Amino acid sequence: MLNRTVLIQVIFILFIPICIIDALNGYFLNNGVLVPASAIYKLVLFTLLIVAMVGNYIFAVLFFFITFILLYHAIYYDVEINSDVSVLIKIMTFFLLYEFFKSSLGSLKEKHIIVIERIFIFSSVIVFANVFSGLLGLGYTTYGALPASEYLGRGFKGFFFAGNELGALIICLYPIVISSFANKAKLRLLLNLLFLICSILISTKTAMLGMFILIIYDLYKLSKRSVAYKLSLLIFLPTMFVTLFFVFLEHIQERAVSLSYFLENKGAVYVIFTGRNDFIIDAMSYVFSRFNVMDLFFGIGIPFSEGRFKSTEMDFIDISIWFGVIFSIIIYLFYCFFARRVLTLTNSNIKPLVKLVFLLLFFISIFAGHVFTSAMVLPFLSLYYPYFYLKARVENDDN
Repeated sequence: MLNRTVLIQVIFILFIPICIIDALNGYFLNNGVLVPASAIYKLVLFTLLIVAMVGNYIFAVLFFFITFILLYHAIYYDVEINSDVSVLIKIMTFFLLYEFFKSSLGSLKEKHIIVIERIFIFSSVIVFANVFSGLLGLGYTTYGALPASEYLGRGFKGFFFAGNELGALIICLYPIVISSFANKAKLRLLLNLLFLICSILISTKTAMLGMFILIIYDLYKLSKRSVAYKLSLLIFLPTMFVTLFFVFLEHIQERAVSLSYFLENKGAVYVIFTGRNDFIIDAMSYVFSRFNVMDLFFGIGIPFSEGRFKSTEMDFIDISIWFGVIFSIIIYLFYCFFARRVLTLTNSNIKPLVKLVFLLLFFISIFAGHVFTSAMVLPFLSLYYPYFYLKARVENDDN
């Protein structure tokens, strides 16, 4: 069996091309080519983690519980469990990565801080390249997955298949990218501009609102450094927003027209939830009329539910319906535990920003989904633990 140091190196290497493979996977799927490149690649990572975590009793208990859920779906509802397994692998990878890094703290080195930072920076570059390519007519729209060359006002997602996950992904990438350039204020201003433009081009409310909150906070922190920074930001912020408005005027107008139409014809609730309110009503109607106690505890699975109502695209509700309320509560409790562990390691300078990210991802999962069921967000989120642990260790050694 590979030793722990080699396993750490292999896992970090596997992180490097994740966004490239997701984009290639989207390119294939958008062109009707059924090559599950991303699923296969992440299955390799998942398998490696299982091998590494053999003997972990917490994983053993959770694995037994998940196996029971899958058997319940297969036997009681007589459905194939492929889609159930796919989503469970995404969720379990997050848990396994945390457990793996927790058990490998003694093997982590200071150089891994730079490795993680480069993974986040490289992944951000890939996301930027995909989203910005929409301006050149390349890739697909966020809404409708239509050719970017033919449509404006529906957002750009490049060649990624899951456009709804991009908002949560750039929110997750942001703090470590910014932390990598903590002492380079001018570069941070440029990065903030790139992240803001990227969120506008993605055009989801999650991306735009989330990034706006994070960027305003980071600029506020920068402004506290000196009077010169305050003056520069007073000039930079209005200039940036006016410039962006005029540069993307046509894009903004198209998006505004779309939102106005739905506001007038569907109402404010529909616009806020992007139509999910109708999905929630359908799902809850089925739950209250058809669910028994076993369904409530262990769910009815994705295949069975898809034949009766659409996904609400809200993680807590969807996971509760698919795999039971108990499993959903376990996931959210683990997320809170993970956030608390990371925040105890984070220094005071960046802690508020990281806390904001955790809060944003929590509320995004509740109201917009695509966080705890995301194969794009959770792997990167797991790297927060080794990164901030190592940063804290280095700071303690220096003191």
